[in-house]
Amino acid sequence: MTRVPRAVVVGVVVGLALALLATGLLSRLSSGGTRHARAPAQRVQVSKAPGQPAVYTITLAGGGTLQSYADPGTPGRNQLHFTFFAADGNEQPVGKAEATARPPSGNPVRLKLLRLGAGHFAANADLIPGRWTFAIDAEPRGGPAASASFEQVIQ
Repeated sequence: MTRVPRAVVVGVVVGLALALLATGLLSRLSSGGTRHARAPAQRVQVSKAPGQPAVYTITLAGGGTLQSYADPGTPGRNQLHFTFFAADGNEQPVGKAEATARPPSGNPVRLKLLRLGAGHFAANADLIPGRWTFAIDAEPRGGPAASASFEQVIQ
């Protein structure tokens, strides 16, 4: 039997670990594969119009999108909206969803979502000035699990 040099074994193990890290699999495995593991990069488009809240459109795995906004998007009482759309542009029915808001300095707080439509949810939140991170995990009917997050500066 031929013996493989230790340096070769170490090189293979290090290479495999780097490949797993690069694809994000290592972080998903270390988190136990929870639904809260997020893709490392999501395409986020921001649409702004005078007198209207900024609308964030996040592209989801499978071609669907999430549109989200904070209304009015200024410090104080806001209503946060999350609406899922299928790849064909129609609202995507969602079985259940969980969302969080992380304030500028602090830990994420679970939002109490209200269902406004088959794929449309809202939550009330008191927002202070600064950079917030909003995240949602959902189980769309007839599609893969969806996770999205975006940052918004409240000013």
